[in-house]
Amino acid sequence: MLREEHMDLFGVNASGVYSVDQAITGNIAGNIIEIDPTIPNWDVYFYCTQDATGGTSVALTVQGANALSGGNLSGAVTVFSKTIALADFKKGLIDKIVLPKGYRYFKAATVNTGTFTAGKIAGICVPEFN
Repeated sequence: MLREEHMDLFGVNASGVYSVDQAITGNIAGNIIEIDPTIPNWDVYFYCTQDATGGTSVALTVQGANALSGGNLSGAVTVFSKTIALADFKKGLIDKIVLPKGYRYFKAATVNTGTFTAGKIAGICVPEFN
C-alpha cells in the first residue's frame, strides 16, 4: 500500500487562515504536529517561498515533547535551532532535518531580529518510507 501525507509546521496564521507558508513580517508561533511513532523517520524541509527584505535575521527553532497541556507542548525540548541571516533568506530550501526519535509532538517557531517587510517560510514534515 502506498501512503503519502505531510504536515505543515506553519500552516495556519494567527487569523486562522490556512496557507502552507507564512509571512515573517512578525514572529511565527507555528503549529503543533503529532507524528506516528510506528514510522521510523520523519523528515522536515524548511523553504523560503519569498525572499526576505528588511530585518537582520530569523531564528528558527523546533521543539519536541511527549505530552500536551492546554494546547501547548508540555516539557518541550529544543531539538533544532538555526539563525538565518537576511542575505541567506532567499527562495529555495533553507534546511532539511530528520526529527529525533523519542518525541511524539513537535512545533516549529520563528523569532525575528529587526523589522522584516517581506519574506515567507514554509515547513513541511513528511514520513520517510524505506
